[in-house]
Amino acid sequence: MKYKKCDRVKIVESLLPDEDYSNLVERSRDLLWYWQTSLPLDQNEILRGGSTFMISDVKDDPYYHDHILSYIQDRIERNVEPIRIYFNAQATNFHGSYHTDEGDVTAILYVNQLPYQHNWGGWTELFDELTKDQKMIPPIDNNLLLFQSDILHRGIGFLCEDAPMRINLTYKLKYV
Repeated sequence: MKYKKCDRVKIVESLLPDEDYSNLVERSRDLLWYWQTSLPLDQNEILRGGSTFMISDVKDDPYYHDHILSYIQDRIERNVEPIRIYFNAQATNFHGSYHTDEGDVTAILYVNQLPYQHNWGGWTELFDELTKDQKMIPPIDNNLLLFQSDILHRGIGFLCEDAPMRINLTYKLKYV
């Protein structure tokens, strides 16, 4: 399927009402986290911080599967259902590897523990091989990044040592 440039990446500012966003931030503080990598790595690469991040799967929680997804669904022009729903967390200077996602659409909702400061960095890098577009999206509180899942992307950890963990809620979605 061929997409127009503007159809492949979209940013929605302030997706959630303030009360819902505050609730989401609070819930993210109580998650059970596991280490994961963007690509297969050996143990030495993981210990050096190569492409490692923390993950917490929340697909079966109705709050994320129904409530938060309803806000995302309103911003997508086709019906979708989730393949995966999870939080990512990256420590300072732990960066992901370029990859594509399963499904049709990826939705990343930025969930900062403190109000985002531009000097932290922490962008999501996108490279669209189809359109040759390159983008660096800052992880601004409560912003939603929507993009076609075949776009190469990676998360960059915050760059400042005094910054908090970089956290986002990710939805891998398929059209229905």
